[in-house]
Amino acid sequence: FRARVIFVGGGPHGETIAQRARDANLQVAPTYGTTETAGMITLLPPDLFLAGHEGVGSALPGTEVVVGSDGSLRIRSDSLCLGYHDRDFGEGAWLQTPDFGSWDDEGSLHIEGRRDRIVNTGGVKVDPGKVENAILQTGLAKACLVTGVTDQEWGQRLVAFCCPSSVDPHLLTAALEKSLEKPSIPKLIMPVDYLPLTDLGKPARHAITAMANDS
Repeated sequence: FRARVIFVGGGPHGETIAQRARDANLQVAPTYGTTETAGMITLLPPDLFLAGHEGVGSALPGTEVVVGSDGSLRIRSDSLCLGYHDRDFGEGAWLQTPDFGSWDDEGSLHIEGRRDRIVNTGGVKVDPGKVENAILQTGLAKACLVTGVTDQEWGQRLVAFCCPSSVDPHLLTAALEKSLEKPSIPKLIMPVDYLPLTDLGKPARHAITAMANDS
């Protein structure tokens, strides 16, 4: 079986996986899109991916992506949905997304996090996506999910679920101390056989709370 192109989206793939794909000469095309736009609205062609370019590429025809002064992304697209139950989208309407990003010098968009994932721990706002990337960069975990759980002392406590279950929390913490500021280092690292996600790949909040409280 040989795929002509492999579209990748829905979440960050991490540099380790990206390099493995390049080493295997896989025709990967990183993309970015939303439910409201019926899928991808940016694309990085496979030849650029294999050449070492990063990000999720440039906007596809019929689409505009604007990065606001705070880094938030706004989208105008021919594929934008008609609206929500309480709001109609007229022709040329802009969609304010919960995502943050930036353009690099080569015109490729980089997705840097989501507003609805930010964890406020001890008064410091932490982007779990950046912590997840730091964990994967250590090579000590194959997959991870970082999130916040309610904590009486900190407001929210940063927790990292890491696969496989053989991950050593002490070694991982020591590695993270070299790349992250102290507030961004998870207060609890839980090695697990599988990540607490829903069938749609979203964080399973009830499972996360139960697992963190049982630790």
